[in-house]
Amino acid sequence: MDISIIDEIQKRYELTECLFKLFKKDGRIRSQVDYEFEHFSEIDDKMEAIKDLFIIDAFAAFERLLRNRLLNSLGAQENELSASLAQLVRNESEYIRIESLLDVLKSFTDSRRIGLIKQIKKYRDWVAHGKRPLTYSPVKPADIYIIFEAIRLVAVTVTKNNE
Repeated sequence: MDISIIDEIQKRYELTECLFKLFKKDGRIRSQVDYEFEHFSEIDDKMEAIKDLFIIDAFAAFERLLRNRLLNSLGAQENELSASLAQLVRNESEYIRIESLLDVLKSFTDSRRIGLIKQIKKYRDWVAHGKRPLTYSPVKPADIYIIFEAIRLVAVTVTKNNE
C-alpha cells in the first residue's frame, strides 16, 4: 500500500460531495431516488454521516501504511537475537497501539500534526463504535479537507523515511 490510497479516498469523497450538492440542488434527481426525506435538512445530516465514514476510511488507510512501514523497517538480522526480536515485532505489529506508533513520529514531523492525527483517531474510534450517546463525544477534529491533508502530510513523512 502506498500513499496514493489517501488521494484516492479524497477523490471518492469529493465525488460524493459533488453528488450530494447536485442531489440537494435538483429536485428532479431527488424524485428519482427511492428515499424519502422528512426534512430538507436531512440531506445535510446524511452528508455529515458520510464524511464520518470517509474519516474512518482515511484513518484506516493511514494506519495500515504506518504498520506496513514498521514491518518494512525491520533491518537485516545480524544474529539470532536480532532475528528473534524482528520476528516478535512482525508477530505483534498489529497489536501495537497506534498512539505509540504516532509518538515515534513526533521526532520526524511536526508534533502538532501528530496531535491532530490523535484527535482524528479519537473521533474515528467514537464513530466506528456507533457514536454511543452515553459515551464521551470527541470534537470533530476539523474540516474534512484539513483531515485529509494532515493524514497525507504525515503519511508522506512515513513513506519518505522508508527510502
